[in-house]
Amino acid sequence: HFYSWETSYIGIQNVINYNFFKFSTFNFSRNNSLLLSDFNLFVKGGLNVSYIIYGEQIVGSRTYDISKNEEFKGFFVQPLMGGWSENKNCKKYRTKYWLQFFKSNKYFKKKRATTRFLWQSS
Repeated sequence: HFYSWETSYIGIQNVINYNFFKFSTFNFSRNNSLLLSDFNLFVKGGLNVSYIIYGEQIVGSRTYDISKNEEFKGFFVQPLMGGWSENKNCKKYRTKYWLQFFKSNKYFKKKRATTRFLWQSS
């Protein structure tokens, strides 16, 4: 069975990022130029409020407009938290790894639904 969906939301996100660890080293290259290498650890926390403006779900050969479905109507409130590391070398290369967790609460007509997400990238 084929299953997919595509959605678009409009909303506001407010996030605070904090760099709680920074380590820098200085090295000399083969041509005696000074090279800087940085390693940073960050944490973040915030709140996202959004409202669905478009939604399409495909199950098998059937297509549904989920933006008009009662389950998707209303505002989604998502507190989020996460962290990431960043390694910069020689101003040419940068590597980032992050992990983010957020919980979605939907509020509409005195009902509440909850969904949890874990998002990771490297």
